[in-house]
Amino acid sequence: WKCFLSGCWTHKNFELGEIAGEELRRLDPEDTAGYVLPFNLYTQAGKWEEAAEMMKLMNERMLKKELSCSWIREKGKIHRFIVGDKHHPQTHEIYEKLKEFD
Repeated sequence: WKCFLSGCWTHKNFELGEIAGEELRRLDPEDTAGYVLPFNLYTQAGKWEEAAEMMKLMNERMLKKELSCSWIREKGKIHRFIVGDKHHPQTHEIYEKLKEFD
């Protein structure tokens, strides 16, 4: 259901996305993806009340979204990047390189 829901977001299929979100929450009510992915879908559609409801449900169930991270291996060394983290020793160089893509 997660992949399907992500596809709904990509293709802006809000109706099927709502169904997928409901199924995901029914199958695993503690999986934050069942709230975060519909939240993203609702905000994309400008459905702010529905988006707020997803956050409300997460808060009521005391669920917290885990931080996103990426891992890469470079020259045999593994680097982990967490969204918003500035503690990597090469943070400045990394962000300068990313600016080249804009």
